[in-house]
Amino acid sequence: MTVLLIGASGFAGGHLGTAIRAAGLELVTTSTDGEDADLACDLLEPASVSRAVAEAQPKAIVNMAGQASVAASWKEPRQTFELNAIGVLNLLEATIARAPQSYLLCVSSAEVYGAPEPGSLPLSEEAPLRPVSPYGSSKAAMETLVAQYGRSHGIRAGVVRAFNQIGPGQSSKFIASSLSRQIAAAGLRGEERLEMTVGNVSAARDFTDIRDSAQAYVSMVENELTGTYNLCSGKALKIEELIDRMVSQSRLTVEVRTDPALVRKSDPPLVVGSSARLREQTGWRPRTPIADTVAAMVDWWRERLDAADAGARLGEGG
Repeated sequence: MTVLLIGASGFAGGHLGTAIRAAGLELVTTSTDGEDADLACDLLEPASVSRAVAEAQPKAIVNMAGQASVAASWKEPRQTFELNAIGVLNLLEATIARAPQSYLLCVSSAEVYGAPEPGSLPLSEEAPLRPVSPYGSSKAAMETLVAQYGRSHGIRAGVVRAFNQIGPGQSSKFIASSLSRQIAAAGLRGEERLEMTVGNVSAARDFTDIRDSAQAYVSMVENELTGTYNLCSGKALKIEELIDRMVSQSRLTVEVRTDPALVRKSDPPLVVGSSARLREQTGWRPRTPIADTVAAMVDWWRERLDAADAGARLGEGG
């Protein structure tokens, strides 16, 4: 099976590429400009998408490209919608024209559920879509397009609603990675104390290790699952508890301060989902303990920051 991976250079795409190869599948990667990838594919350029699909002639297509930040979506709502919805529209059109028999997997988000109603947790796929951010709305629009093209054109497509994915390699724009970076940096500086400024530490979220998520995506591709599936751990963890787990990976004394300016415009106190449907179809379940995930994140940042510091020292010596 040849898998065309759109957005292979990103956080989730990079881990998925590793998992696809490990599963023995043939992988064709793309990036917007083709750098560090097999093909160029700019989702906002229909001709570019069409060429990539035509050249790859895949059995399956997985889209990992797009704008992934809720915070950024408030600042750039139009760009978010274009990348996450119009980009997928271009991919759907290219699939019809160039590889109509291929299977398509599109990644959505738990943000489409918005603020859960009391008594609705854990969230199932039947929960109403009530997005409260431009990011969530863009993903809900994408899902509508995928479903419509399935009905109108017979495209075999699956949608996976990923909850909070964390792990090594994630951008520090995201809370878990930002915290682990700060802890790693303070440790490398030999500091004993660290002051962290964060938003709502009492918010509880459903975290899944990205490496486990990658296995779920591979299972969906191999089984060519159509329809909608939640991808989550089924367990909620408060941000303050996540910080405690990360602090345990160092000898630091950490003081946490909250800044109202860092609190999201809409920040539900608790979001947790059910992945029972995905488990029934594939047998998938998350296997990486949160302690192992945060340890890997802190270690990843230590290695990157230490290497960057060594490079800077080398440059000064030269």
